[in-house]
Amino acid sequence: MEIAPSLQESFSSLLIEMGAGGTWIDGAKVKAYFDPSTSTSEEISEKLSSFCDRFQEVGIQIPHHLVDIQKKIQKDWNQEWKKFFKPVQISRRLTVSPPWEECEVSSQEERVIWIEPGLGFGTGTHPTTRNCLVILDQILSRISDPARCKVLDLGSGSGILAIAAAKLGAGEILAAETDGDALESMRHNLMINKVAGQVKLRLGSIFQADRNSYHLVMANITAEDLIRVSRDLAGAIQPGGNAILSGILVDKKAAVDSTFSNLNLRKLNEMIENNWVTQIWVKAERN
Repeated sequence: MEIAPSLQESFSSLLIEMGAGGTWIDGAKVKAYFDPSTSTSEEISEKLSSFCDRFQEVGIQIPHHLVDIQKKIQKDWNQEWKKFFKPVQISRRLTVSPPWEECEVSSQEERVIWIEPGLGFGTGTHPTTRNCLVILDQILSRISDPARCKVLDLGSGSGILAIAAAKLGAGEILAAETDGDALESMRHNLMINKVAGQVKLRLGSIFQADRNSYHLVMANITAEDLIRVSRDLAGAIQPGGNAILSGILVDKKAAVDSTFSNLNLRKLNEMIENNWVTQIWVKAERN
């Protein structure tokens, strides 16, 4: 299926949720393979058509004629799709790699985040995830003792941001996710990165007990969800602490700006890539 770069990772996640054994990006196309014994071409076509229709309702055009379903001779697809996942350096200190690849670090400071693609969103290829990692690296590099930094990763998906925070030295990290399947994918990624003991998991969102708890809150979700949880999210940040907000389409930016500006937060900067916005906010110090 041909699809805009800004939507490719989201669409890959959808295909895996539909039962794909693997997905990969080939230029403008997102490809996937399904086991014909568990998914018929008619079922796949019906689900994809419904998905395209839902996107069209919000103004994103994914023409149905660009969807192409073909039956192929059986081969080792598990190895085929893995050819398309390669290590990528995100920032000075962070590189993301699938665990089956050899990945040599170029400096003592560089940290490799091993991510097994699964049900949890976030492999580092999407602009929202990548720019969250860039900003996270910048914030933690400016802190003299990052081990004192308490971090919340809200809507953690694959766990990539929480893993990065752990590898960059953050002391106490909580990864919260509302999707049980994604939570299991995250648990696996924490284990292969050997940071399971550093990151606590929560199936759920923000609790009353989180108020004024975190030096840094990261939320790579949707603009609508950011606005929905905005009051609790802002309340969870310690005075003087930061929030990294992402998953925001450009046409939703003004609504997000207005919402968080009214919650005692000030926007410091933002990055825009392929119609996606990633922002850094600071909470006002107590008077």
